[in-house]
Amino acid sequence: MREKRGKRMVSCIKLGSSEFAANYIYNAHSHRHIEIDYVLTGRCMITTDNSNVPLSGGECVVIASDTRHGFLVENSGKCRIRQFEFDGVIEEKQAAEMLSGKARPCYKFTDCEEIGEALKQLCRYHEENDAYAEELFSLEFRKLLLLLLRCRDESEKKDQYRYSELIENVLHVLDENYLQEISLEELARRQYVSSSYLRRVFAWEVGFSAMEYITVLRMERAKRLLKDSGKTISEVAADTGYSNLQHFSSQFKKKIGVSPRDFRLQIKRGDKS
Repeated sequence: MREKRGKRMVSCIKLGSSEFAANYIYNAHSHRHIEIDYVLTGRCMITTDNSNVPLSGGECVVIASDTRHGFLVENSGKCRIRQFEFDGVIEEKQAAEMLSGKARPCYKFTDCEEIGEALKQLCRYHEENDAYAEELFSLEFRKLLLLLLRCRDESEKKDQYRYSELIENVLHVLDENYLQEISLEELARRQYVSSSYLRRVFAWEVGFSAMEYITVLRMERAKRLLKDSGKTISEVAADTGYSNLQHFSSQFKKKIGVSPRDFRLQIKRGDKS
């Protein structure tokens, strides 16, 4: 924990770098503190109840407190992120309003290497124990807040956080119909573009293929059903768009890391602990 002399107090919940394997998925959750994730290498996606935020190296996301979100890594390789989770009193009015989540639960920033460097310096000062480290941490934290505000203003001018109209339309179709069988060719036909063009643009903007995106939505639904319902695994498979139980189990283990049965057992053991 770092405390600035005076009125502001910042509690550091988590600060450091982590590497995640391809296909890694962290279940949707929420917490009272603010989270900043800066991608060092690789590609990943932050999922929220209202949107999905793809991230590549040199990009970051700011997630307000109490925002339900998940995290997953694309299947092409590992992803390394620098993460800062904190809470406390923030005197700067603009920064406090931005981080409150009232205007938007999360912000994505591109071309934000300075934020990455500020997080790196915070890690350094957080680990040091000399007489100056605490004050340097507080100064670097204030610098980070200013950088976030500047990135927010610049991104709003450029409208960076929005997908293109084409991808917005496709995401809407997928979000509404992911339990049904739908091909890339059908998606492209609905938008009057070629399937090769849609494949390229979707992967560029979202960070995942359209079929991978559908699988993610189905797996999130499957996890909720396995956790919160008494349905059998066969019923869960059918209720998440899979007519073949073996295929469902194979996809679930590939994405989540354990079989549907073991996932349910882990949840039950966790509930008892």
